[in-house]
This record gives sequence, C-alpha cells and structure tokens, in this order.
Amino acid sequence: MSKHLRIISFIAAISCFALSEGAYQVGFDLWPPDATMADGTTTPFRSADLEACLKGRTMAWLGDRSGDLYWRNCQRQLSQYRALDRFEIRFWMAISFGLLGFASLSMFALALRFDSPLLKVLRGARLQAGSRGLKAFAQACAAECRIHGEGISLVPTVPLSREREARHFLILGSVGGGKTQTMLHLIGEAIIRGDGVLVLDTKGDMMGGLPAEGEPLLVAPHDKRSLVWDIAADCSIKQDARELAARFIPRSSDPMWSEAAQEIFVGCIAYLQATRGRNWGWSDLEAVVTADIDQFAAFARDHNPNAIRLLAQPDSKTTLSILTTFQTHMRIVSVLADAWSNPSAARFSIRAWLHSPVPYRPLILQHDPGYPELSRIWIGSMLGLLASAVGSPTLRESRERRVWLFLDEFPQLPPIKQFPTFLELGRSKGIAVVIGAQDTAQIRAVYGQDQAKSWFGMTGTKIITRINASEAAEDISRLIGEQEVERRTRSSTRAGGKTSVTESVHRETRRVVTASELASRLGPTKDGVRVLLLGLGEAVYELELPYISLQMRREPIMPADWTHTSPSMSPKQINGKAKPEALPPSSSRLTKDLADRIRETRR
Repeated sequence: MSKHLRIISFIAAISCFALSEGAYQVGFDLWPPDATMADGTTTPFRSADLEACLKGRTMAWLGDRSGDLYWRNCQRQLSQYRALDRFEIRFWMAISFGLLGFASLSMFALALRFDSPLLKVLRGARLQAGSRGLKAFAQACAAECRIHGEGISLVPTVPLSREREARHFLILGSVGGGKTQTMLHLIGEAIIRGDGVLVLDTKGDMMGGLPAEGEPLLVAPHDKRSLVWDIAADCSIKQDARELAARFIPRSSDPMWSEAAQEIFVGCIAYLQATRGRNWGWSDLEAVVTADIDQFAAFARDHNPNAIRLLAQPDSKTTLSILTTFQTHMRIVSVLADAWSNPSAARFSIRAWLHSPVPYRPLILQHDPGYPELSRIWIGSMLGLLASAVGSPTLRESRERRVWLFLDEFPQLPPIKQFPTFLELGRSKGIAVVIGAQDTAQIRAVYGQDQAKSWFGMTGTKIITRINASEAAEDISRLIGEQEVERRTRSSTRAGGKTSVTESVHRETRRVVTASELASRLGPTKDGVRVLLLGLGEAVYELELPYISLQMRREPIMPADWTHTSPSMSPKQINGKAKPEALPPSSSRLTKDLADRIRETRR
C-alpha cells in the first residue's frame, strides 16, 4: 500500500469516530427524541432512560440476552409514545459512523503492517532519490548555509554553503555522461557572482559560449586573440625554472637523459633571470636554448652549477646524447616563440591574475586537439607555476577571496608535482578546484595509486555522472561505499484450505550503488542530467540537473597566422621583424649536422 493510502485511512478513521460521537451528542443530548402523548402533546424522555435504552439496544445488537430483554421493554415504551423511529435513526447514525471508523482504522493498521519496508538500512550511506532525495539535499544544504553562509548553487534554488565551495569538487563520468553539463552549472554561478574563474577549455565551446563582460581572457597560442604569456613575470626564480623544465622535458623511460637536459634548461632560464630580470620573453628564451655548447657551459657555471659536470666534456658521447635530448624538446620553445612573437600584443601573468582576478571575465586556457603536445606542455607549465604561486606566502589566507579552477579532463595533462598544493593550501586561501575526469583509473595512470586515493579524500564534494559498465564502474561503486541492510522475506503456505504467512529476517552487506546502476540510471535524461552527489553528510543524493545551452557569443577558435603559413615564412617575417639574435654564433653551435652526428653515436 502506498503512503497516500495510509494517510487517507488514518484521516478517515479520525473523521468517522468524530462523526459518531457527534451523532450521539446531537441525537441524544442536544436534540433527544420526544414522547408523543395521547392528546398530541410532546414531552422529552429523561436522559437516564434514553441512555439505559441505548445501552440495551447496543447489547442486544451485539447478541447479549439480558440486553435483548431490556431492549424489548424499551422498544414497547418507545412504540407506545411514537418515538421508536426517531430513536432508531439516531442509534444507527452513531453506530454506522463508529463502524466506518473501525474499518478505516483497520485499513490503516493493515497498511502499516504490509507496507513496512522489506529492506531496512541499518548502517552505512543511504541513497536519497526522487523528490524525497531533492528535499533531503535541500535540507542538508540549508543546515550548512546557516553555519557558513550561502554560496553558489549546483541545483537551481538550492545554494551550497560557502565553506563547501573551498572544499573542492571531483566530477567523474564517461565521455558523454554529463561532466561538462554538470560543471557548467558551477561555472555560470561563479561568473555571475564575479569570482575569479579559470576554465580549461578542451573543445572550444567554453570560449564560444561562456558569458563575459566584454571578452573572456584567452590564453591559446593557436588563436590570434590570445594574450601573450608573460613567462618572465611567472618564472622569476630558479625553482620556477625547475618547474618549467619538468613540463618542457618530461621524465623519460631512462630518466638520466631527461633529468640532465632539464638541468641545462634550468641554466638557460636562470641566465635570463639573472641578466634580464623580468624583461625577457619567449623569443629571448628561444635564442638562449639554441646557443652553442660553450655558452651552455657558461650558463651552468654562473647560474646552475648542477649542470657543469654534464657539459665538462663537450665531445663525449654522454654530453652529445644529453644535448640531443635537450634539442629535441626545445622545439616547443621555438613554436611558442613564433606564436607569441607580436611585441604589441597584451601580456598576461598567471601570478598577477591570481592576486587580482578580473571579475565577470573568465580566464580560458584553451587546449587545441590539432596541437595536443604543445597544449599539454604550455597548459601544464602554467598550472604548475600557478600551484607554486598558491603555495607562496605572498598569497595570504582569505575567507573573502574566491578563485575557481575548472579543470575538465585534467588527467590528460602531464603530471603536475605541485598540484596537491591546490587541494591542501588552496582551501584556506579561497581557491576552489573543480576536477573533471573520466574515472579514477585515469587519475591513477597519471599520478599513481596513492594520489588517486588522496584526491578522492581531499575533495569534499564528489559528483558522479554516467560511468559505462567497466572495471572503472566497479571501482567507483566500491568508493561510494557499502551499507548493512535488514531484509524481510515473506512466504505463504496453504494446507487444509487455510493459508498461513511466515516472515523471516536476515542481514546482509551490499553496495549503496552497483556498477550497473552507475551506467543505467545516471547521465543524460529527457529533462536533464542525473548525477550522484557524495560528501554532504552520510547520504548519497541522486539529483537531476537541468540542461544548460550555451549561446554562440563568439567564434570558438580563430586560428593564428602561424598555424596556416608555410614553413619558409615564420610569424616574425609576417610581422616584418627579424628574429633577434641575443647571442653571437659560435663554431661549436648545435647545428643540424652536429645533431645528426650525435644521433649516429647513440646507435
């Protein structure tokens, strides 16, 4: 039986009992039947006589013999005074309403008996779904907001607490499962409130559709509207240079070569930091990293002694192999020098933006699928330096600051060693991180098993969209948790024309949400995206988020000139400017012929 039937039967029972009592009070106390005398006059019966007759009538109706005898005497007197019909009408009205009340009460009792849950959760998380789940979610959010104040809303009209914002978000879901739609709810709310917003744009739709006051701040070397990354402002100390080197020269299967090449790169950047301060750019860096071996040794001697021993014997096979590794990875520097060669373009510092984000103008770091390796390196480098800036004491703790980092498909970037800084120190400094990933296996593949576990623990709110049936779904189902339940089972047997029902109770432990349910009940629906939300108390909330349709406000991508010019004509030549030669050529310069000879020595 449904909940509605329980409510109706209970109300009916109370109403019928009230009507029965009312019929008695009105019919026998306020307006009792009268006795009609022989001369036609009427005289009321005494209340005691009516009450005695009423009692006898009731006992006779129930089959009591003495009551039946008494009622026969009353019946003769009532008939004699022509009051029997009026008495019977009053009696049966009171009895009928009383019987209906008992019938309704019996129905209510049966509803409670047979509508008792066959499955009762004893311990563990509970899945709250449907309208009841939304109501429970709203109540839990309201309780937090009363303590910490209201923040932005994930579900319309249901604000999260401001403290929950800084506890970070992890959104997991397969391709097409609704991750981006879920993230758009948070992005739109943050922009409207005027928070600092950084968005990792993997498809161009964010640049094309996000609202902004004017134009968004775009950093994308493949787009002609891009700001020029002011690398000198963000890479100002040697430790920053090491972070940049780790991004441009990732760790190889034989780390000896990559780590040695990183030290040379650090020496080049340290040279610019020491001699040019913050007045250098990508063209200057390109000129330095394409210098000759003798100058590399001079950079190391003056600015990075760790690299001196690597360059001590210029003609050795080891040194030549290290230089080959270094030269191979410096092609990205040359590409960025070409892309960001316009001296009149506006410059952008991620450190300066962190301290003073521009309200209502989201910062978009756009990934270009046509140049995946280029995008991985420069975006990973910028986020790595941003993590260092978050950990710096120069960024003070603040309850008022709110800077959002929306990192969709974040595990596709190279590993950022300092990324846990965002999660550990960002909370107290007003940094809110929203990570989007396909599953935990994707995070483990890039950051390792331990990091995947710690990320799941350090993010206060987990949102799960559709996860296709796979080992990843099993993994996430396990992370959601288990519950201990008490299950009731009923069985009926028929013997001798009678049916008996027996009931048994047993306990079991089961998953709150199974792997198959992650694939079948979540993701896009007719009216929105159905997701699971964890972290708000012990419950697991199933919510449906309405669709958000981004209007086309601007072109998603406007290719820069260097992306479609011939190799014989660089962007510098297009702009009418020759490539600056920061360093004089040398006889031992790392030329193409020398690089070919180096490769021969490694075969």
